[in-house]
Amino acid sequence: MENKFSSEIIKAVLETSVKENLTKNVKVEYNPDANNYRISIWKKGVSAGTIIRTKKQGIGKWNHMIKSFEKYCHDLKKSVSTMDSTAHVTLLVLNDMNLSRTLLTITDGITHYNFIA
Repeated sequence: MENKFSSEIIKAVLETSVKENLTKNVKVEYNPDANNYRISIWKKGVSAGTIIRTKKQGIGKWNHMIKSFEKYCHDLKKSVSTMDSTAHVTLLVLNDMNLSRTLLTITDGITHYNFIA
């Protein structure tokens, strides 16, 4: 199936979905060379320091959150596939204390980077 929609429309759909379902703090970028939609999100209180300070309990919550994000990213990929069957979706969870630091990277529902690992 070929791409039925422009990358701008797909970006807008992704941004709206994330804002309605996850957080208002979202930035969606498109890389045409990789046909990848990169969604960066951050939320107050989701920082490496917060997770590490709470040790065992925090890491347990973090691991549960990863599973939820993997499913959400996979669902976004399925939605995007109806508009562009070859597109990829990458979800980046950023450190709210320093947005240049990534805590988690998931592409098409598979975790590729976890700052704790």
